[in-house]
Amino acid sequence: MEIIKYIVFVMLSNLAFAQNKEVVFEIQNSFVQDSLMVDVKITNNTDKDIWLPIDTSTLAYDFSKINLYQQQIFPIRQIVYEKNIQESVPTIIEYYGDDKIDELSETWENKVRSKTINDFVLLKSKESKRLNVYFYFNHYITGSFFFSYKDYENFENGQYDFYLSYQMNPESIEKYLSKEILDELKAKGYEPYFGKIESNRVPLVID
Repeated sequence: MEIIKYIVFVMLSNLAFAQNKEVVFEIQNSFVQDSLMVDVKITNNTDKDIWLPIDTSTLAYDFSKINLYQQQIFPIRQIVYEKNIQESVPTIIEYYGDDKIDELSETWENKVRSKTINDFVLLKSKESKRLNVYFYFNHYITGSFFFSYKDYENFENGQYDFYLSYQMNPESIEKYLSKEILDELKAKGYEPYFGKIESNRVPLVID
């Protein structure tokens, strides 16, 4: 019952968090827990049609843990926030050597090369869309490469919140996106959006 009361309180206290912002994420779940699909609404409150190369696939998220530069353009950052110290909880990455890393890298690079504008989040002015993002406490990327949130095994209910954040680095555009894609987006009237996008915070619930 206390957890339910806490969830309701956080939802109400965060109601205004995403208001009056240009582009916002709104987590639709009342809470988040390990191995849960997070339902996210993204809304473009600007007067422009915008594009974002967001990739919510597990592959994109996994590869961003291996290649930090990829975090600047494709994946949405998933943040666990410890309220007592008012800081985000870092992730720990461990790697013991694995030939599958090369395979993963090749798979991801092939996906990036084959991307079209249909793989992007395209938002007309005042338009909203829904995205799905998978959340894990501890996740094996390959047989011997995994990440976990620091001390996640000692997490307790009521101490942590979860939210999402995204910001595209302008320098990443020409590095990862082809001129053909950029020209097509421009021809269709879409502009890149470089502002920081954040979501409301929801309780992180421990099983």
